[in-house]
Amino acid sequence: MKKVLKRLTRLLFFAVIAMMIALIPDIYHYNTIRVGTLKAAQFEERLLERAKRNEPMRLVELTPFQWDRMVVMGPYTSRDMMEELKGVQWTTARTYFGYRMEKEFLLGCEMCYDSLNKLVFLKGDRVMADVTLDSWDLDFTGIKTVIREQDPVFAKLSAQEPRVKLMGA
Repeated sequence: MKKVLKRLTRLLFFAVIAMMIALIPDIYHYNTIRVGTLKAAQFEERLLERAKRNEPMRLVELTPFQWDRMVVMGPYTSRDMMEELKGVQWTTARTYFGYRMEKEFLLGCEMCYDSLNKLVFLKGDRVMADVTLDSWDLDFTGIKTVIREQDPVFAKLSAQEPRVKLMGA
């Protein structure tokens, strides 16, 4: 009985080692596509504060990160569609376990609500920030073009209206 238990323990040990070795490429991939959320949260706070005061918003002044273009993703845009449209993979999951859960169970339905719109900031071929906004606060879904860092000044249509327009457009 002791021999069988010892063999099972050894077998379990080697199985765990083999699984960990098999996961190394996936963990590495996660670490290369992970986008931090702290600077995105700082940007969102600054953006909503400026919008609350109904002031024009030059995004480059509000972002605590570098970027060269921004894309607006509307409601019901799946993660797969976002990645396909932009040719870039990214995740905002804070842990590898969260990333795996997102991949396996979220099923690309991150934006499955009418009121959500997402601002994706890119620099080169890397996502720098991913900010999901409720359109009741600010609605960027009317912006259909890729926004360059040097271009945009946005403003709400009115103090009561959350829709945003590109100034001069």
